Amino acid sequence: MRKGKVQGSGAAASRIPRGTKGQLLARLRGPGRTVAELASGLGLTGNAIRGHLAALERDGLVEPRELRRGTNKPSLTYGLTAAGEAAFPKAHGLVMGAILDELRARQSPADVDGFLRAVGDRLLGAQAAGGEDLAARLDAAVAAFELLGGAAQIEEAEGGLALHCHDCPLADVSREHAEPCAIVNAILARVLGVDVRTRCKRDGRPACRFEFEPGDAPNRPL
Repeated sequence: MRKGKVQGSGAAASRIPRGTKGQLLARLRGPGRTVAELASGLGLTGNAIRGHLAALERDGLVEPRELRRGTNKPSLTYGLTAAGEAAFPKAHGLVMGAILDELRARQSPADVDGFLRAVGDRLLGAQAAGGEDLAARLDAAVAAFELLGGAAQIEEAEGGLALHCHDCPLADVSREHAEPCAIVNAILARVLGVDVRTRCKRDGRPACRFEFEPGDAPNRPL
């Protein structure tokens, strides 16, 4: 099982372009670098580096940063955007997955469910439900989801509404564990004040979808 999780973490690495673009991204982690520095490190011409940087900038992975003073004239430095940093695998997915495995091995399903609801409550902090106004509750739900790193939108669903995000902010874990979806469900249920149904896509490229009916009876406290 642990071997499978290591392989699963490699899925994040597959988002890094191969070849020269991937090497450029790796060199751009940390302090910004100039075209000349990148060209020297990779053995390419400055024009070749500029072409790759332009393509990576269009993909939203690289951005120009600041001018660095040189002996002749200032040189523009480049670095990774937040999306570029996210393309590299992080240890938090492996750690959280291992914690969830251990929790399920030690606790009953009911205890695990209660624990996850408590986690959702802690993440939400002092933020309460959006009030009686539907628009305010929907705005609060989107804001709560964005705190987790996802860009969500509200759309119509059969019998009600749905909060939908094309890219799951917890994809490194949710591919193999349903528990992160339960945490988000608990947060949204608290903010919306209604029961929320999880309809997330967890295979392939995970996507978040939580459906609810605005007129549902108030949900029980977390």
